[in-house]
Amino acid sequence: MLTIDTDARLARALDQPLGAAVHRLLALRRHQLGSIEGTAAFHLVEAGDTLADAEAALGFPIATDMVEGTSYPDPDFVPSWESAERHSGGVYEIVYVLTDDGHAHVLLVPDREDTDPVLRSLLRDHVDQAEGALPAP
Repeated sequence: MLTIDTDARLARALDQPLGAAVHRLLALRRHQLGSIEGTAAFHLVEAGDTLADAEAALGFPIATDMVEGTSYPDPDFVPSWESAERHSGGVYEIVYVLTDDGHAHVLLVPDREDTDPVLRSLLRDHVDQAEGALPAP
């Protein structure tokens, strides 16, 4: 799990081989936000990371409805995120805003074979395609 929560960490991440889709998305968000400090923390799921790893990095459950308490794959499960989309190139962007100051936790999940199958399934079942994105295979 790669956590990017400062401008310096974002600059270092953009110098790494993250994959084209992740790089494009992070560069776009940097352009849109200017500075991420105090605004957003990005958490990039990497090969071998599990749903539990993502939840630990975020500090809250993503497979449990924070209002009703149902958990994925219960048919009554409703995700607690603010927004979620699958972008071109196969990367999911899941945004959580849990405080009144608007600070966002953004989970980035590449849709690849080496991504945790439970996490991929949750996202495929509940995330809309971004405009222009290709459907998940």
